[in-house]
Amino acid sequence: MIKRLFLISILSYLAGIVTYIILLRIIWDQPLTDESHVIFGGIIVFGLVAAPIYWWCIKLLKKYTKRYAFLLYPFVCALVALIPAFFVLTVPYSAIGATVFSPEGWLFYGFFTASGIVFGLGWKLLKIDRFMPLHQLAAQFRMG
Repeated sequence: MIKRLFLISILSYLAGIVTYIILLRIIWDQPLTDESHVIFGGIIVFGLVAAPIYWWCIKLLKKYTKRYAFLLYPFVCALVALIPAFFVLTVPYSAIGATVFSPEGWLFYGFFTASGIVFGLGWKLLKIDRFMPLHQLAAQFRMG
């Protein structure tokens, strides 16, 4: 279980970094040059804030709902991704100097939203307790 949770966390963090780089290219038309603080600082915020929030939300969803989990897990994780993004953007004396509605802010919203979606999908696909056979995975897409 811990190995799978670690795998999901790493994959979702990497999805966030890739999304950040893509949005940096689209919004600012810049390559990732000296953004090591995003890569290394992002893993701290992701590990201490985002991943525990995603995990907690999935545990609550798992407890209270059984239907549409394949859609709910990534959707809810994407919504709560605003919390760590807001945390990054409002930390007093932030080194990045971004505000909540700045273009830099959209980079972090994209980072944490993508990581939340991948975390939610990964949780459902790996099922954390056991791997999901293909016929069960296909059944997740059937509504009803």
